[in-house]
Amino acid sequence: MLVTYTLVFLGFYWFGTTIKNQFFKHTVAIIFGISLVGNISTAFKYEQTFLTWSFYNLAQIIKNVIQGNVANIVKYVFYIINSILTFFDWRINGDVKKTKEE
Repeated sequence: MLVTYTLVFLGFYWFGTTIKNQFFKHTVAIIFGISLVGNISTAFKYEQTFLTWSFYNLAQIIKNVIQGNVANIVKYVFYIINSILTFFDWRINGDVKKTKEE
């Protein structure tokens, strides 16, 4: 995640940007890093994938609050609710045990 954060943050400077808000730049860099970690976790079917995508959704909400994008805020709140419900369904239905047995 540190590598992706560094590359994105440096990209703002190397390729130039009109964005002056430093907090926004850091937020975008962190979100990209979290998304790569989430995709790798999903590919390897790690249990921590739920937490990774939850952090990603929260970071997206922060980014969209900065941008004032209400539609995306609502979308990512829905994603958080969906991921929480899916996590409990995954635990209750024993999908974790089935995955470990294979």
